[in-house]
Amino acid sequence: MNRFRNSLAAAAGLGLLVATIATLSIRSARAGAPLPSTPVRYVEAGARDPKQDTASVLLHDGEAFGHEPMVFGPVPTGKRLVIEFVSAFAHLQPNQRPDVTLTIIQGNRAVLHHIAFPQSNLLDDVDMMGSQVVTLYADPGTTPIIDFRRSGGTSGVAFVAVSISGHFVTL
Repeated sequence: MNRFRNSLAAAAGLGLLVATIATLSIRSARAGAPLPSTPVRYVEAGARDPKQDTASVLLHDGEAFGHEPMVFGPVPTGKRLVIEFVSAFAHLQPNQRPDVTLTIIQGNRAVLHHIAFPQSNLLDDVDMMGSQVVTLYADPGTTPIIDFRRSGGTSGVAFVAVSISGHFVTL
């Protein structure tokens, strides 16, 4: 009987040891060992110089196309303009649609970016708005240009205003 009691106590102790080890290994597999942390600095934070601007184009009766540079002028030497958001508002006569393009010079090439306008009722005076999150780059010494063309006729006055938001980065 003594041997049985000792065997039972040994089995219970062994079971408790196995359960403890299993619990510890499951917990450590789930949580894992703490990882060393390395602080990271946002390297562009000090180099950013925020920029917002608006340009507008007015088309008179009979005109189908017009363009206008952004008001702020050329991108400063040693900087690059990063445009992150573009929004536009257009007012046209009935049955006319806007075609608005933002022209950026990148790598000595003109790159055209079309601003999308949602479909709307074209039977009354047309007021349209569009906006886009973008990532566009303009080289130093260049100025983004807004091109505005209307299709569906040239009667009456048409107007577009385009705003950009972004920042300059130091090269």
